[in-house]
Amino acid sequence: KQTASEHRFLPSAQIIRQFALYIIGDSTAILSIEHGHLSGIHIINRTIAKNYAALFEGLWAQATKK
Repeated sequence: KQTASEHRFLPSAQIIRQFALYIIGDSTAILSIEHGHLSGIHIINRTIAKNYAALFEGLWAQATKK
């Protein structure tokens, strides 16, 4: 089965754990997904969404396909 997702890997010094970031349009959702403790925030703001998207793109560019 084929999927439409692509995975990349950060260097071990930059690994981000138990964290999820969703950016959709003007919305940004930040989640801490620790075992037994889920918390998060949903922000609707175009500038914040664009800045988090830029941060993601910077990390994506550093990541490798391994």
